[in-house]
Amino acid sequence: MKQLSLTLLFLILTVSGCFSESSSDATGEKLWVYVQLNIEEHDGIDSDWLYGKIDRGIYESIQNGNTEGFFVLTDLRFWSTETEKITDYKDHTFGNVATFRREFIASIYELQGDPMKTYPPDEVDFGDTPAE
Repeated sequence: MKQLSLTLLFLILTVSGCFSESSSDATGEKLWVYVQLNIEEHDGIDSDWLYGKIDRGIYESIQNGNTEGFFVLTDLRFWSTETEKITDYKDHTFGNVATFRREFIASIYELQGDPMKTYPPDEVDFGDTPAE
C-alpha cells in the first residue's frame, strides 16, 4: 500500500512539476542526498524518506533557504517501512526519476555515495521487484 501511494505521489508531483527545477541554480554536477519530504494530505501529513542524486547547485540553493520551485531526484531509492530497508525505486512509466516541490523538504543531507553500495547489506533490499 505504501508503494502504491508513493507511486501515485510521484505521478502527481511529476506532472505538476513538469516545469522542472530552476535552471539558474543548476550546475550539472550531481551528488547523492537523503531527503525527508512532508506532504500535507487531507488526512494528515505523509512523510517519505528518499535517497537520490540531485544537482549540486540546486542542493546548495536549498541549503541556503530557497524553498521556491521544484527539484529533481534521479537514481531514486526509498526507505521501505514494510521491509525496513533501502529499496531501489522502479516505476514502469517514469523509471526512477521524480520531481518534487522544494517546500515539501523537511530535511536534506549530502551522502558519501549510493546508499545501495555504502549502507550495511542488512539495511539494503537487493531484490529485483518493481514498485507497484
